[in-house]
Amino acid sequence: MVRTIAAGVGAAVVLAAVSGSLLPMPASAATVVNVSTTSDVVDGDTGSVSALINTPGADANISLREAIEAADNTSGPVTIDVPAGTYTLTTGVGFGQLAVGTVSGSNITISGAGPGATTIAGDGTDRVLSLDPNLVGNVTVAISGVTITGGHDQDGFGGAGIIGGNPSPPDTTTLSNCVVTDNTTTSSSSTNSPGGGIQYIGGALSIDSCTISDNSSGSSPGGGVDFETLSPHIGSFSLTNSTVSGNTLTNKDASAFVGGGGVHAQAEPGSTVALTGDTFTGNTATGSSTGPVGGGGLWLEGGATVTGSTFTGNQANGPTNTLAGGGAINLETGSTTLSFSRIVGNSASHGPGGVLNDGVQAVTTATDNWWGCNTGPSTTGCDAATNSGGGTGSLTTGPWLKLTATAVPTKLLAGLGQTSTVTASLTHDSNNADTSGSGHHVPDGIAVGYSSTLGGVAPTNNTLSSGTATTTYTAGVTTGNGGATATVDHQSVTAAIGVGIAPTITSVDNATFTATLANTFTVTATGTPAPTFSETGTLPGTVSLNSAGVLSGTFPQIAGSTTYPITITASNGYGIDATQSFTLTVNPFTQAPSITSADHVSFAEGVAGTTFTVTATGTPTPVLTEDPGDTLPAGVTFDAATGLISGTPAPGSNGTYPLHFTASNLIGSDAQQTLTLTVGLPPSITSAAATTFTVGSAGSFGVTATGFPAPSIVESGTLPSGVSFNTSTDTLEGTPAAHTGGTYGFTLTASNGFGPDAVQGFTLTVDEAPQISSADHSTFVAGTPGTFTMTATGFPVPTLGAGAGLPSGVTFTAGAISGTPAALTGGTHTVTLTASNGIGSDATQTFTLTVDEAPSFTSANSATFTVGSAGSLTLSAHGFPAPTFSSIGALPSGVTLTGGVLSGTPDPTTGGIYNLALTATNGIGSDDHQAFTLTVDEAAAITSANATTFTVGAAGSFPVTATGTPAPSLALGNGATLPAGVTFNTVTGTLEGTPSAHSGSTYTFDIVARNGIGIDFIQHFTLTVNEAPAITSDSSTSFVVGSPGIVNLTAGGFPTPLLTEDGGDALPGGITFDAATGALSGTPAPDSAGDYTLHFTASNGVNP
Repeated sequence: MVRTIAAGVGAAVVLAAVSGSLLPMPASAATVVNVSTTSDVVDGDTGSVSALINTPGADANISLREAIEAADNTSGPVTIDVPAGTYTLTTGVGFGQLAVGTVSGSNITISGAGPGATTIAGDGTDRVLSLDPNLVGNVTVAISGVTITGGHDQDGFGGAGIIGGNPSPPDTTTLSNCVVTDNTTTSSSSTNSPGGGIQYIGGALSIDSCTISDNSSGSSPGGGVDFETLSPHIGSFSLTNSTVSGNTLTNKDASAFVGGGGVHAQAEPGSTVALTGDTFTGNTATGSSTGPVGGGGLWLEGGATVTGSTFTGNQANGPTNTLAGGGAINLETGSTTLSFSRIVGNSASHGPGGVLNDGVQAVTTATDNWWGCNTGPSTTGCDAATNSGGGTGSLTTGPWLKLTATAVPTKLLAGLGQTSTVTASLTHDSNNADTSGSGHHVPDGIAVGYSSTLGGVAPTNNTLSSGTATTTYTAGVTTGNGGATATVDHQSVTAAIGVGIAPTITSVDNATFTATLANTFTVTATGTPAPTFSETGTLPGTVSLNSAGVLSGTFPQIAGSTTYPITITASNGYGIDATQSFTLTVNPFTQAPSITSADHVSFAEGVAGTTFTVTATGTPTPVLTEDPGDTLPAGVTFDAATGLISGTPAPGSNGTYPLHFTASNLIGSDAQQTLTLTVGLPPSITSAAATTFTVGSAGSFGVTATGFPAPSIVESGTLPSGVSFNTSTDTLEGTPAAHTGGTYGFTLTASNGFGPDAVQGFTLTVDEAPQISSADHSTFVAGTPGTFTMTATGFPVPTLGAGAGLPSGVTFTAGAISGTPAALTGGTHTVTLTASNGIGSDATQTFTLTVDEAPSFTSANSATFTVGSAGSLTLSAHGFPAPTFSSIGALPSGVTLTGGVLSGTPDPTTGGIYNLALTATNGIGSDDHQAFTLTVDEAAAITSANATTFTVGAAGSFPVTATGTPAPSLALGNGATLPAGVTFNTVTGTLEGTPSAHSGSTYTFDIVARNGIGIDFIQHFTLTVNEAPAITSDSSTSFVVGSPGIVNLTAGGFPTPLLTEDGGDALPGGITFDAATGALSGTPAPDSAGDYTLHFTASNGVNP
């Protein structure tokens, strides 16, 4: 019998052979059968459980296979107890996979001693368990406490460990406390062998507290588990508190997308798929170079609810595809809710490493999940989540869970062993909402690492339980802002904990302030962090205590001392606040005298209205007095009542007056001051207002002025380079630099702080010897007007002149060299220029005027060279600079134009006329061009062959060709003999004509070429005249029998013909023909008389 299920999306066609026979299931009470041997034998009566118990077979034991076959044939629920041991299945007829539930209504429980004790193992050639192999439906199977391993789908239909399910009527299967590991489906490019560990198509499958590990589904979905429903049927699949790890698939089919390295679930609408508290780790979906994959951990088609599960270390590695990616989860269709799960450390070669949602039709709400960091999916440290493609699908990932850390309490005293409880939690989302009231939390057991500053934590590692984990922080001896840091996956957060020292006030408990003054007193305290201060009580005036401990302020003058008791408190949040009873005493203000006005003052001689007040401070107000021994300037007085110095200093009273003042108020010592009164005289410049210096010579001029104090003199304006004003000596001094000749107007100012400054306009004249400043050369062009302006420096302005030597057409006038140089004046012209102004020596300059002139050929426009003989022609042209020459046009081989010389030995065969375009250039004006003809004479030479062939009776022609310049004439040499009918045409140089009959032969003669250059050229020529053969001898002859005879056959023609006789002819006996000599000879034999027709041929290769 076989099981066949039509597959939906992602499903497979599954066939599985089973053994046993179908029997009706009689109603019976629950039955238990105990397996008593690990051997895979069937020798008992398996017609029912009771029959098997009564007749267990020759070995008196019940094997697992026997128990299952008996259960299949027993109505009602059957429990098969399988004790500890390894039950290895064998293959062969009636063996192989175990067929469980072959009859509709079967209800079979397989109960082992625990997955670490009871193992049902295939031998690697067939699957382990086939549930409802006949697809009868309504089969209920429960399996617990066992390990299923070593299965292989030998039929290629998948479900290497366990295969089961039927859509209608639906089957029900429960797996609990089990291990399904190391089962492998057929590894091929087919995608129709799903479920490396478990395949379940149709019905209800529940897996609880199981481990599905290290299974492989080849190119098909569901390396660990494949669950599918078939349209239009619905089903259910739950995976609870289970671990799915190390399962793989490798897609080799380029035309199909395959996913679910761990689990693949495909559910029709109305079906339920729920994954709760599961762990998916290290599962891999791998694609070949062209086979796309996704969902290394989980591939969902049709939606599901995933809660409190872990996805870590899963991979999806394959080529680019719209659906590729989702190293953890790939969601293709349906509505899925993914919450309170940990999705961390998954990867994909293309697409997101975490979750890929098919945006075409999958709607996924993935909120309140932990992605490995606080910033959410697709950020640094978090797994990525992507909605791929366009359509009605969507992916919602926010809010997500974030790691928080709190400490209670947050402040501890240093060195006292005080502790704080630090709690790390994943119970708040990215909107800071508390999710702990939802009834869900992230999976327990997530590792939390702790570190600390300014203290220690214990333990340093813990795991989350219900989303939280705690540690204890103990403060150390160092104070400051410390804390405990919690790290989960790629995120670290810190709970701040302060470590401090309680405050203690260390300053004295009293202070004294004075009325009207700005008073201050600083309260100090120890403690970490630094304490802040406050006070209670009444303080005078504006006096107050700020938080930094500064007691400060003012209050009005008082009559007597007063005390103010207050309480000062220092606090820093650590331990108990420190308090101090403090007494502030305030006293009335007193002040010793002090003279506060300046200790110097200035009056001007003869200037009225100047005053100065001597001032002093002190409480009580001090009395001012002046030393009676002081001398005041005439006209000036001091009023002790007001402290006023005033008056008009008399003429001649300028000078300095020391005055001595005393302030006293009976408080402390008297204040004394020496005041210096200066009476000044305004300045006046008394020296001349002009002077003269000379360039290159040191000059000096002293400026003098009157006034008291002695005035200082400054200069403003422009001075010649090399000259400065020395303010220390009031001297204008220096050596004027070259080219500074001229007059300089500037201002001298004398000032001493009294009256107006004295100002003088001053003129400095700087004489300078002449110097020619213009260039010592210039260039004009012949025939073109030119101008050069001579310039010179010096003061006074120099007079300019020029000596002889300028070219014709050029003159010197008023410092300008100008004019139009005459033709043929090109070249350099030297003249002496002078400049004079009466200062020093005249300046002279040797000046060079270059006259450029455009080129003009002066040499002939033709020349004649001869082949084989050296020739030379030097080109010449007027112009300046000297022109250079170039040529356009082909020169004969062997002849060149170099440096203005046309020279060389023309090579053979170069005779002829060469038209050249010569150019003379010197960069001035236009180039000069000359059409030049070079004639190359060359002796005659015949270039045609020295032999030819004509044929008698046929027109022949042979042109004789010759070279040479001038063109040579052609003629036959003396004594030349030509065949009749052939002539030599001297006009065309052609040997031509039709040779006459019988003229065939060779003719040798000379052909002469002559052009007057060198010697004549003579060619020895051979004319061969071919003539077709013709037999010239008689066409008959007679011989006599018995008598010798001979006849010689002859033939004409050229070359000499060869005579042959037809080999088919019959000669008389005794007669022979000698082709070499042409002789027909011999003695005719007896009985040979008769006529003989003989055929002779003459040939010489020439057609007649």
